[in-house]
Formats: sequence, structure tokens, C-alpha cells
Amino acid sequence: MKVGGIYSQKIFENNERTGYDLVEIETQKTEHFLRKNPDGNPGDIGVFKLFPKAVPFGMEILNTKKTKGKQLIIIDEIGPFELSGKGWAKSLEDLLRFRENHVLIVVRESLVEQVIEKWNLENPLIIKFPDTNPDKTTEQIVNEVTL
Repeated sequence: MKVGGIYSQKIFENNERTGYDLVEIETQKTEHFLRKNPDGNPGDIGVFKLFPKAVPFGMEILNTKKTKGKQLIIIDEIGPFELSGKGWAKSLEDLLRFRENHVLIVVRESLVEQVIEKWNLENPLIIKFPDTNPDKTTEQIVNEVTL
């Protein structure tokens, strides 16, 4: 299966989560994404400062020209930033509008209904983690994509 997209890799220092890097699934190319503000004050996203190159990097990966020919596009994650029209919001809209790929989005459970409503998702397959068996989940996703 041809898979593309992005995921957020947690960054730890001294056993404390200090941020995230954005990783392209296909190439494993990485870009700094978010880091905690040293003073603990609110940042661009919660307590995190957003690196300026991160959003363009992610949007390029999620561009419909780059995703052409891939069966599954993964976006980790869609959250309040995207619900407010920022981050991967435009990329997700384009992917859903052109419908050339299956799109798997990671969403916090508390935001699932808002995401479904905002992007008018019809009959989405919802998988709750960690409530599921990873092997069965993989099989379920593969079956959905290859139908």
C-alpha cells in the first residue's frame, strides 16, 4: 500500500516532553514543529512555540499533487489549531474535496464530533486508541483502503 502524510514525533529532554518534530511518513524527513516556551507561558499552540517552517513543510507533504497515487494519507493530528482554520485545515479540505486518497486523521477524542461536523465527514470509520488491538486495527484500515 502506498502511504503518505505526516506525524508528530514527541521530543523529550530529561524525561519531560518538550515538543514535537514533524515527520514525513514516506521519507522520514523531519522538521522542527513545536517546542515548549521556556518560561511556561502560553505560546502559539497551548504552551508550545510553533517553528515557522513547520506548517509550509507539512502543507507541501499534504499537497494533492504530492499525494497523487497514494492510497492512504495520514495526518497526525487535527486539533483546535485546524478547527480554527490554521495548520493542516486547508490541506485536509483539499484532500477531502479531491477524494483521490483515503485519509486517516488522528483526532483527540474530545474533538471528534467537531472535526466530523466541520469537514462534513460522512460515515467515518472511528477507531479509539488504546482500546483496540493494533493488529486488528491495521487489518481494519487495510480492508477499508483496499475495498
